[in-house]
Amino acid sequence: MQGALLALPPQITADQLGLETAPGKLLFGALQDYGAYVVGNSGSDAVLLGFEALAVADFERTYGYQPESEEPGSDAWSADVRKMVQSLQLIANNGPSSVGGGGAPRRELAPPFRD
Repeated sequence: MQGALLALPPQITADQLGLETAPGKLLFGALQDYGAYVVGNSGSDAVLLGFEALAVADFERTYGYQPESEEPGSDAWSADVRKMVQSLQLIANNGPSSVGGGGAPRRELAPPFRD
């Protein structure tokens, strides 16, 4: 459902999911601490991650392959993403008066965006 907030449960660890890659472990932390919003529909039984062009270039420079590729070296990354997607849970109490589901945030909120 568009607009839904999904996150990894706080009680699981990257080791428990069997994550193998450095970018997978970074994404794990972001999905656990901040979550991710559903912003579209892929039209199939698939999950698509969106990356800004500068993030793709940085990812490739750092890890040697693009995050949305089938290049050698990306198999473990793709497996890590699949494991995380299967573990995402809906944050049911997310709303204007309880951003991120309310309670004490795991991390400080990001600063406001500028135009």
